[in-house]
Amino acid sequence: MNSPWKLLTTQRDGEPVLSSRMGLAASIATLAWSLSGSMADAQQQRTLQHDGHSFEVVSASDMSSVFEMSGGESVGSEFDRNFPLAQGSQFAGGQLASSSCGDGQCSGSCGGQCGDSACGVGGGYRGGLFGHSRNCGGPCNDCQPFCYGRVEAVYMQRDGLDNFTRARSPDLWLDDPGFEPAPRITIGTAPDCVSGCELSFTGPLNWEMNNTAVLKNGQTLLTERIELPGPGGIGTFQQDIAFTMLYDPTLTSPVDDANDPVLFQRQRYESTYWTVEASKTSMAWDIAKLLIGPRYIRFDEEYSYTASNGPAPDQNAAIYSEASNDLIGLQVGADIFSPICRSTSAYFRGRAGGYYNLAQSTAFVEDQATWLYGESDEDNGFAAMFELGGGLQYQICEMFSIHGGGELWYLTQVATAENQIPTVVGVNTPYRGTQSSDDVFFAGFNVGATMKY
Repeated sequence: MNSPWKLLTTQRDGEPVLSSRMGLAASIATLAWSLSGSMADAQQQRTLQHDGHSFEVVSASDMSSVFEMSGGESVGSEFDRNFPLAQGSQFAGGQLASSSCGDGQCSGSCGGQCGDSACGVGGGYRGGLFGHSRNCGGPCNDCQPFCYGRVEAVYMQRDGLDNFTRARSPDLWLDDPGFEPAPRITIGTAPDCVSGCELSFTGPLNWEMNNTAVLKNGQTLLTERIELPGPGGIGTFQQDIAFTMLYDPTLTSPVDDANDPVLFQRQRYESTYWTVEASKTSMAWDIAKLLIGPRYIRFDEEYSYTASNGPAPDQNAAIYSEASNDLIGLQVGADIFSPICRSTSAYFRGRAGGYYNLAQSTAFVEDQATWLYGESDEDNGFAAMFELGGGLQYQICEMFSIHGGGELWYLTQVATAENQIPTVVGVNTPYRGTQSSDDVFFAGFNVGATMKY
């Protein structure tokens, strides 16, 4: 059967149909939204059960709040805590990296400056200057101000005195000076982990050599200028002879002989060194420490050679010399560390300084109550000090390390006791004054420990 139908093209007739369709669409959208929410809630469980324990599940959108504390500090994972030296650990080197290093914005102690995006990736090296590494590539690291103390025992030998003597008899020659110990104590601070200050004291180092002989002649390596009567007793003339302790070449009755034995003779040489330094320091990525500052060095020496046949003044003779050096100046230096393995590093220690030296000396020669030579003088000039050292350092823990190695010191343009002794004594001999152009070489090794706190 054919049923008549009519197309609804007018506005009035179409309103009921359009309204019903819009209501149906809204109903379907509401139902879909409700179903999707229910399915999402069903799919994202709030807890997981495993082996009788319940674990809370956190959505990805909430992760930033879990790993951020109130102060903007980043909290590492359990892996980071258990393996703080692993590559990429936030706790590598014992310092926290800012979580906003890669986005061009810095917070906390960054000071508005930022390094590269790899700020959170730390190296696995545990050695270095103070046992931690700051290789974030920029100032985005959180700084923990620290102080440090370094205690060392240095064993040094004063070179250049091998078989030293002013006596001809080998029985009086001095043995080589040995290695002498002394402490070296250093304390410092780094308020901003980069710039700081440091104070160091080394010494005193004391080298002493002596030797005695009994019933040996008193011949020396010095020359004596004597005055003898001229021919026929007219006038006088001067003559240089070898100087012998307790021997009078003008004595003819009784006859005096230069080979006569002397009851007791002794040679002694002593050298003392100590120094104090105050430096401004700069740490460079925990692999180097640069320093500059004033330094004071004290270097003293004393030599004596005595001979005696009894208690009377005319039965004794002596050669004596002493020298003192007060060096005040400025030095620069560096301590550089290079990793070898996880907890061991090789280090280099270098110092170089220029100083103004206030040198003084005293020297005299006396024989049988007769003054043959005597002077006391001073000489001011410029001197220099150079130190080189190297060795190994082992990091026991984050705050404590031990080290050991060798050292070489070179002190130039100073006065030594050996160079103040005159070569010619006696009648009309000139005074030499203070001689301050000697070079002194020290060699040795050191062991010590460093504590950071």
